[in-house]
Amino acid sequence: PRAQEGGSAPRHRSTTRSLLRLWPYVRPVRARLFTAAGVAVVASCLGLVIPLVLKWMVDGPITDRDPGGVWLGGALLLALGTAEAGLFGLRRWLVGRPLASVEAAMRADLYRHLQRLPVSFHDRWASGQLLSRATTDLMLLRMFLAFPLTFLVVNGVTVLAGFAILLSQEWTLGLVLVVPAVPLVILCSFFETRYAAVARTAQDQTGDLTTVVEEGVLGVRIVKGFGRHRSQARAFRALSEQVRSTELHKARLLAALWALIMTLPELAIGAALVLGTVRVADGDLSAGTLVAFLSTALTLRWPVESLGFLLAMSQDAATATDRYFDVMDAVPAAARDRPRTAPPRRRGEDGLRFEGVEFRYPDAPPEEPPVLRGVDLHIRPGETMALVGATGSGKTTLTALVPRFQEVTRGRITLDGRDITALPREELRALVAVAFEEPTLFSATAGENVLMGAPHAGRED
Repeated sequence: PRAQEGGSAPRHRSTTRSLLRLWPYVRPVRARLFTAAGVAVVASCLGLVIPLVLKWMVDGPITDRDPGGVWLGGALLLALGTAEAGLFGLRRWLVGRPLASVEAAMRADLYRHLQRLPVSFHDRWASGQLLSRATTDLMLLRMFLAFPLTFLVVNGVTVLAGFAILLSQEWTLGLVLVVPAVPLVILCSFFETRYAAVARTAQDQTGDLTTVVEEGVLGVRIVKGFGRHRSQARAFRALSEQVRSTELHKARLLAALWALIMTLPELAIGAALVLGTVRVADGDLSAGTLVAFLSTALTLRWPVESLGFLLAMSQDAATATDRYFDVMDAVPAAARDRPRTAPPRRRGEDGLRFEGVEFRYPDAPPEEPPVLRGVDLHIRPGETMALVGATGSGKTTLTALVPRFQEVTRGRITLDGRDITALPREELRALVAVAFEEPTLFSATAGENVLMGAPHAGRED
């Protein structure tokens, strides 16, 4: 069924491999993105300086009862906090406009590519699946480039720098905090595999739901005319329930991961607090060092705890990338043209010929007979021909072969002696006019709709 196209058999790729396909779009704005990442790293590292200032204050001015030193330390903390906030604001300003441009470029490329794909592609794909790729999926990609991509790097650098500071301050307590890293890595790897499948299912189901909404709106007269509004509503509720169930599954996976990611570091910090307090009481550790150690550990809580959230957004973005390139990888119609097989003749000299034409739909089962077989036809210049036959006998299909809405499976069609597959599509469709059975009115004035077939005509024409 068309509604299942693009979602039934996704190709599996690693998250990194999928997201690397975005590089051609990111390359033009890479300077601002790298600058923004560097600014964010500096801002995050400023946060790690604050515990060192606290250590100096506790072991120095506070212990020595020096009010001037306390005020100096407070001013330094305020300056560090203000600088950190300002740098994060600068990062947001740096990425805002470029990423909007990336999203716009990807959406324009997708729309342009859809216009070039053959009609057979659109016959197989549900319009809602294409709409969801052009809207929801591209929004997910912009959000990933704006936040998770940067902060996966920033948080990684922050965690490494933070643990280096912890180990340099007191390596025994630092090891207590490093121990949970191994189970966290294993847990994240397991989560990525499970979450990837659920994320793809959720996005495909959203595309199916979009299809139902779009077709219900476009076909509202048919729905009302046949009294099918209740059955349409039931179909919509069933799909909505599927999306809801899948989203809840995603939420349960993320909740389980987040609970463990938050619990393990908290247990490690608690163990370090108890051990550090005992050592301060025994005189083996200064109070300032313990304060700085715990402050650094608390500063690292967000980079570690945000790991699940960032991985989830990255996996959503990887799935959206795969869905986007599922369409972009489809071969455009222009690539299917054949070389010229007959010398050109003057227009109107030979007319239209079908020579041994056979046609079967690309997705038809092999055992099914072709829709058209052995069609030989010659329509001379000035002649008019009417095709008469039962519904489903292939009349519309035969006429669709002339402007190459569908491609012949065997044989050939010539226009004034030229194989139509040797003609550029723009030239061929300028020579062939089509009046469709089901008219489509675009969101424009009546005059603009009429001009779809003659864009350069004047008002009198």
